[in-house]
Amino acid sequence: MKKALISMLLVLLLLPFALVAQGQKDVAVDENKPVTVQYWTHEDPARTQLETELIAKFMADNPHITVVRSTQASVKQIELVQTAFAANQGPDMFNLPIENQYAYITNQRVAPVDYEAAGYANKQDLLDTYMANVLDTVTVDGEVYGLPLELTNWSIYLNKKVFRSAGLDPEKDYPKTWEEMADISEKLVIRDGDILIRRGFDFRYPYYLTFFVPMVEQLGGELISADGKKAIVNDDAWLKALTFMQQWGPSGRNLGSPT
Repeated sequence: MKKALISMLLVLLLLPFALVAQGQKDVAVDENKPVTVQYWTHEDPARTQLETELIAKFMADNPHITVVRSTQASVKQIELVQTAFAANQGPDMFNLPIENQYAYITNQRVAPVDYEAAGYANKQDLLDTYMANVLDTVTVDGEVYGLPLELTNWSIYLNKKVFRSAGLDPEKDYPKTWEEMADISEKLVIRDGDILIRRGFDFRYPYYLTFFVPMVEQLGGELISADGKKAIVNDDAWLKALTFMQQWGPSGRNLGSPT
C-alpha cells in the first residue's frame, strides 16, 4: 500500500512539467532553468507527512525545481481555486472533489496527462495501473485529465450503547435497507418538541451526489444515461428516492435535516 501511495504522489508531482512541455512542443526548453511549482491541496494531517517527505525527495533529485505546497480547508480550497482560475492565476497542480473538478475539464482549463512524462508507456499502461473504471470520471474524449489523490470509502458505524439505550440489540437490529434505516432511526431519535436532540442517523450534507445518486441507482435509475444523451433516467426511481428524503426531513418524519 505504501508503495502505491508513493508512486501516485510522485506521478502527480511530475505532471506539471509534462503539461508545460506539452503546451510548448516547438519551443526549446532549458531543463535546468529554475522552476517553481504551486501545489494546492486540502488539509489532511495523515497525508501531510507523506507528501512533505516526497516533495523533499523530489526536490533533492531535481534541485532546479521548487515545489510550494499550500493547504486550505476543503471548502475554502474549492472557492480559492475557482477564484484563481477566474483571474487566470490558477495553481500548477490542485485537487478537488471530482464533482468540483469536472467543470475545469469540460471547460478545457486543465491539460490531459502526458503519459510518458508521468512514467507510463501510454494511456493503456496508465489505465492498467488502476482498478477498472476508477479513471472514467476524468476521461473525456479519450484523454485522461487527472489521477486520484485519495479514494474515500463511505461507511456507516453503529453506536452499540445508543442502540441498547433504546432497547435494540446492535448485533441483530441494525438496518439492512434504507426503509429500515428510517424505522430504526425513529426509535433512536430524541426530540424536544420538534427540535432534534439526538438523531438516529443522518446524511452528510451537502454531498448529495455522493449518497443520493447511488440510492437512485439501487432503484434502477440513473443521473445520466450511458450514451450521455438523457438526464434523470427512470422518473419512478427518482421520485421514490426524493420522497424518501422528503419524509426524512422536518416536513416528514423529522429524522434529520435534508435541504
